[in-house]
Amino acid sequence: ANRAERAALVALADALQAQLSGLVRVLRIEKDNHSDVVRSFEVTKTPVFVLVRRGVELWRQEGLSEAVTLGELIKEKLR
Repeated sequence: ANRAERAALVALADALQAQLSGLVRVLRIEKDNHSDVVRSFEVTKTPVFVLVRRGVELWRQEGLSEAVTLGELIKEKLR
């Protein structure tokens, strides 16, 4: 990803963390730095958002979306 894309992803992750504070912890995993984690989740397209509870994948979103939309989807999956 280029610098602008990375900045957009960081801003999105920060917005999600603010929106979902207390419900989830948002982690940004760089595929270049954590290729083993990326492989373990069988990521084929980036960016990907994965909701995991106690090691079990509950939900996955591939590609970009707005923080509000992602936040609402995540809240729904946590119910």
